[in-house]
Amino acid sequence: MSTATLVTDTVLSKPWFHAAGEEDKQWLHWLMAAEDQDREKRMRQVPRAVGRPPETQEERNWVCGAWAFRGRGELKGLCSASSRAVAYYNPDLPTLTFLFDHISDESHHAVEMIECASRWNPGTNYWTDDPEWEGKWSRSREWTPPPPGSGKFADYLLEILPTETGGGLYVFPYYTFAIQLQELIDFGDEVVHSDEATHFVFFMWNMWKLLRQAKGTERTELESQLLQRYRSNLAALDNGRMQFWKEVLIPHCGADPEFIAKIPELRRSRFEFILSSLGVSEPL
Repeated sequence: MSTATLVTDTVLSKPWFHAAGEEDKQWLHWLMAAEDQDREKRMRQVPRAVGRPPETQEERNWVCGAWAFRGRGELKGLCSASSRAVAYYNPDLPTLTFLFDHISDESHHAVEMIECASRWNPGTNYWTDDPEWEGKWSRSREWTPPPPGSGKFADYLLEILPTETGGGLYVFPYYTFAIQLQELIDFGDEVVHSDEATHFVFFMWNMWKLLRQAKGTERTELESQLLQRYRSNLAALDNGRMQFWKEVLIPHCGADPEFIAKIPELRRSRFEFILSSLGVSEPL
């Protein structure tokens, strides 16, 4: 996997950064440099498997099923979150351009994962939930939308920030599969990481602005909510996700068990870097 800089000044030419003032741009340049160093440090810890294509029907079922399950999760999770933001949080027009781009990017990622799995395992319908996957491993929940106009954009940021600033830039742990769909790895290197890096900068900038503008108890409450979201994300690793990786991805897809065991601490360290970048110093 390339460790070249994925976040560059070209990101700031996007329409959703048009309102960035000089102080914003100084912070964004600092963030992009810090993020590049953090990403490169962590990527050295990811074992890159020399994968082979699935050879048996059982291997196709597991590896293709895992990628398709991930793709469906991105559609229902990330795309749905931004769709709700469009519908209920009254974003300004520059932000609206980002939300539409975010939905487009993430749905593109999801479609490639699902379609690639379908090509490798023809005859399997990967476009519907599967009781063997969503029925056992999905972490989705029922979500009741607020009345139009009643929500705050901060609610969206708090919902999506831990996901988009945590593992998204590294695609853990699918890159470590010994049985692999190489075209999806190539797609991740060429497209996904670049998209995710742009999303990262936008989400971080908006949360940084909210924290900078908040005063007194308002800031204390916002920091508390932010910490709770990240702590909940870490707890989710123990409440199902690690079990999924141990029971499915290691034995059936050849994911690296030593690396899987390191993920909670890597994720914690990543989150503390994110929070520190936002000026929140309380440890997780």
